[in-house]
Amino acid sequence: GRGGWRGVGTVAGLVVAAGALGAVALEGLQDDENDSLLSRTPFVSAVRAEEKTTPNAKAPPSIVSQNPPVDRAVQREQQGGADKPMRTKKRVVILGSGWAAVGVLRELDNEAYEVVVVSPRNYFLFTPLLPSVTVGTLDSRSVVESIRRTFKRAGASDVQFLNAECTAINHQSNSITCNDVSGDGAVRSFDLEYDQLIVAVGCDNTTFGTPGVEKYCHFLKELNDARRIRQQITQNFEVAGLPGQPEEEIKRLLHFVVVGGGPTGVEFAAELHDLLVEDLEKWFPRSLTQHVRITIIQSAAHILNTYDAKISDYAEKRFGRDDINVKPLCRVLSVDEKTLSYNDKQTNKTETLPYGMCVWATGTLHGPLFLRGIGPRPLVKKFCSTIKEQTNRRAIVTDSHLRVLGTTNVYAIGDCGTVEQRRLLSKFVDLFDQADENKDGVVSFDELSALVVKNKDEYPQLLIYAAKMQELFETVDLDKNQVLDREEFKALLTEVDKNLVELPATAQVASQEGKYLGQALNALARGQEVEQFHYKPLGSLAYIGARESVLELPGGFSFGGFTTWFAWRSAYLAKQVSWRNKFMVAMDWMKELLFGRDISKC
Repeated sequence: GRGGWRGVGTVAGLVVAAGALGAVALEGLQDDENDSLLSRTPFVSAVRAEEKTTPNAKAPPSIVSQNPPVDRAVQREQQGGADKPMRTKKRVVILGSGWAAVGVLRELDNEAYEVVVVSPRNYFLFTPLLPSVTVGTLDSRSVVESIRRTFKRAGASDVQFLNAECTAINHQSNSITCNDVSGDGAVRSFDLEYDQLIVAVGCDNTTFGTPGVEKYCHFLKELNDARRIRQQITQNFEVAGLPGQPEEEIKRLLHFVVVGGGPTGVEFAAELHDLLVEDLEKWFPRSLTQHVRITIIQSAAHILNTYDAKISDYAEKRFGRDDINVKPLCRVLSVDEKTLSYNDKQTNKTETLPYGMCVWATGTLHGPLFLRGIGPRPLVKKFCSTIKEQTNRRAIVTDSHLRVLGTTNVYAIGDCGTVEQRRLLSKFVDLFDQADENKDGVVSFDELSALVVKNKDEYPQLLIYAAKMQELFETVDLDKNQVLDREEFKALLTEVDKNLVELPATAQVASQEGKYLGQALNALARGQEVEQFHYKPLGSLAYIGARESVLELPGGFSFGGFTTWFAWRSAYLAKQVSWRNKFMVAMDWMKELLFGRDISKC
């Protein structure tokens, strides 16, 4: 039973914490020495990246070389003071302080570049563990690290950080406009020039136009979101326990609704259930806790629908045992202060659901941006409107080297950007002629293999099928004559293009893009060619409650259970950006196992 788990879990948890710290020592995922699992991907990136900025562009002046106070540096840049030194290194300006930005900083050679980071947030946030913060499993300070400390560990102590928000990108003049986020100083805005600009500002939540979401729902994207959710959970229990509270109101207050059955929604529901059975049931009367309900509203047929079907089924069975109600194939229509309405696609009926707290965690890991539950920030919209090549209304479109289409020296990485994908089928005639080397009107398997090798950089989707091209060849070879005619070749290209999807909006993708771009710019400074960016999926983890997790690895391998939970914690502990974070996270886990979670409303 879950009630007796903590006694066993305390001992097991200490072993887990010790084992996780041991995993850190082994550091198969060690970021601190630039040997992470992500950085072990082959250095894939690039057509020839251009070192030149816009022709005839004036070399921008330098921030003073000894890294003076920010106000003097900005003032000199604005006023063009005569005491400015001549530029000795090209300036790279990075907008953002998230996974993508930190990925760049860890790779970028600050001996070759002058690096300036601009962000309204002066810390890095380990977003995968935010659900644990919402219930007090982890302290909020344990999942953040000062961005300046990140510079120092990366060996780039002279990196300049400006705690400001970029409000405009003037790509024609190679400059950006920034505002002071506090509004307290004399300098409210300033311009900053660059040689290379990296846009890594992330994205905003999107509500798909659903009325009431912005006003009444909680999101789970930033640290303050997690803090507000934690306070709301405790407040609902305290209000429900007041004398004379009607039973119907108690039921409403203690009904927690999660909209979205992806990893974020599933992990939050799992953490909330753990909080209930391991802590709240001990400190609140049974007359209250018996009314607690957790409901997940999912638009797809299953939760974790981007994972293998076996994982979805495993998670649903776990939730069934924990009395977490999953409503599949349902879409929220509107949200009011105390109720929400949704349409059940199976019955085609509209239902009303009272709730005490609603967490909006919509979106999927794959597919078009409008299905990811993310939207562009105002800066991204404004920037894209100035470039005719930017036709995507939801993200900055880049080439295969993460360079913004329509520019020569601006890059977009992380959730704010999307890589332009080229479809094989659009070049069907050219590809067939190229593959048919002996001009006999058909393509043999050897000719197809040669085509894959020659075009893998231009069409990365070919790499997905490289290992099973023989199997695909035999599948589309309908007449079994060991060659493909034009129609069969067309069917093969169609099958390959099915894997042409936008990259998922995850920390893993953002980190890989950042590491790639840092390495690419280093190669650029050395006058070397770089290959184009290729994303290498390393697997997906999700916590489903009761000390159980699920894991999907490339190649169709999937796992679930207590051992996978151990792997989940070990991996996330090892991926912390500093030893300080690793220690604090491990200690929080140990404190939770020994003493339980803090349920105070603070």
